[in-house]
Amino acid sequence: MEIMGFVIWVICGLLFVGIGIYDYMSKKQVGFWANFDVPEVEDVIGFNKAVGRLFIIYGVVFILIGIPLIPSIFYKNMLLVFIPIIGTIFETIWLMVYFVMKIEKDYYPKKVYKKREKKRKKKSF
Repeated sequence: MEIMGFVIWVICGLLFVGIGIYDYMSKKQVGFWANFDVPEVEDVIGFNKAVGRLFIIYGVVFILIGIPLIPSIFYKNMLLVFIPIIGTIFETIWLMVYFVMKIEKDYYPKKVYKKREKKRKKKSF
C-alpha cells in the first residue's frame, strides 16, 4: 500500500512531462499563468518550445525529488517524506522565477515587459 504514494508521485511528474511535450509541439501560443491574458509574442514556436522545455525539466526533477519516498516505504522513516515536500516548494519557486526572469523577458514584446517593470518599480519601496 505504501508504494502507491510513489506511484502517484511519478504519475503527477509524468503529467508535467506530458504538458511540456504538448506545449513543445503546439503551433498555437500556450499560456503559463492561469486566468491571465498572455500578450501575443512574435516567436510563438520559440516561446512554446521554451515553455515546453521548462515543464519537461520540471516534471523530470519532480520525479527525481520523489525518490526519497522509496526508502521511506521499506524503513518506515517518515522524515524522508519531507525531502520531496520541501524540494517541490523550492522547485516550483524556481519554475516561476525562471519563467519571469528568462522566458518572459526574451519572448514578451518589449513594450509589455517595460510596462511591467515600471509597475514593479513603483510598488517597491
